[in-house]
Amino acid sequence: MTAAPELRDLAPYLAKWGRPTRRARAAVRLASSMAEIQAFHDALLSRLPALVDFLDGFAPDAIPEAYRPLAYAVLALCEVENPIYKWRRPILETDESGSYTAVPLDRMIPKAHEFDSRPARG
Repeated sequence: MTAAPELRDLAPYLAKWGRPTRRARAAVRLASSMAEIQAFHDALLSRLPALVDFLDGFAPDAIPEAYRPLAYAVLALCEVENPIYKWRRPILETDESGSYTAVPLDRMIPKAHEFDSRPARG
């Protein structure tokens, strides 16, 4: 297993972005400015290979509690890819013509599994 990385410099990002659900991470993105999103992206992306190497030492369901915010923050990088590289803003909004309509988070149906096309039950 790779040695635990030094995380002190990432602590503010882990506290903000290290949310356990995709919906919670998306909510952070929606509440953040582009400057905040860019700073988070830059901070984690520059260290991503070492962070992933470290997290790969654990089964996904066995990541120690102390490192779960790190794992969730790494997942949050997926939440900021489109705003950084495509949209240039936290979310696409509907314009007068109806283009770029964003689906509200409360209308999204969670899946039972990431690769499952069926919604979760319950």
